[in-house]
Amino acid sequence: MTARMTTPRERIGGAVAVLRGRRPPVDYGLLLVMPFLAAAGGVLVSMLIEDAVERRRDRGREDRGFTRGGRGARPPAGAV
Repeated sequence: MTARMTTPRERIGGAVAVLRGRRPPVDYGLLLVMPFLAAAGGVLVSMLIEDAVERRRDRGREDRGFTRGGRGARPPAGAV
C-alpha cells in the first residue's frame, strides 16, 4: 500500500466503524493544528483593533488641526 492511499483508507475505515456504532478514532492532527489557527486568528483580531484605534486617533487629531506626521507632530500655529 502506498503512503498516498494509507490516509484515505484509514479515514474510510474509521467512517465505516462509526456507522457500525464504534467510537471514532482520535485524530491528533487537529490537536496540532487548532492552537496555531487560534493564534493566527487572535493576531488578526488584534491587528484589526489596532488599525481601528489608529484611524480613530488620526481622525481626532485632524479635527483639531494636527497634520499627519510621525511622532511629535506639532499643531499649526494658533491651534490648541
